[in-house]
Amino acid sequence: MVDFAGAGVVHLCGGTISFAAAYIIGPRIGRFPVDGEEESIEIKGHSVPFAALGGFILMFGFLAFNGGSMADIVKPGEGDIVALAMINTILCGAFAALTFLIIHFLTMGKWTLLLTINACLADVCITDERLFAYTG
Repeated sequence: MVDFAGAGVVHLCGGTISFAAAYIIGPRIGRFPVDGEEESIEIKGHSVPFAALGGFILMFGFLAFNGGSMADIVKPGEGDIVALAMINTILCGAFAALTFLIIHFLTMGKWTLLLTINACLADVCITDERLFAYTG
């Protein structure tokens, strides 16, 4: 299998470095109680509209990344491949967000925008690797 966009290497390196950094830095100071018996303390100051805007910007970035991985549109039909990659990116993210939203509502009884955005972005991160992977 050939990973044209290099997404496997990118995500493996990013995940490994993030795990190592989280281990070295440790938990947030003031986030978890010392005795461990109480519930975690919510940190104030997060902006849901800015988080939604960030997810929106990242989704457009993934469209550019996945569509731009073709590198050029020279031969007839290559534009269709780019369009298909971008459509697949949108569909994968949308269905992941919708699936998560439904399952979360059925199990927890409430909606959550931030976790829905995370589900959309997580799926787009996973599927960008498969958009251009081919055997041969």
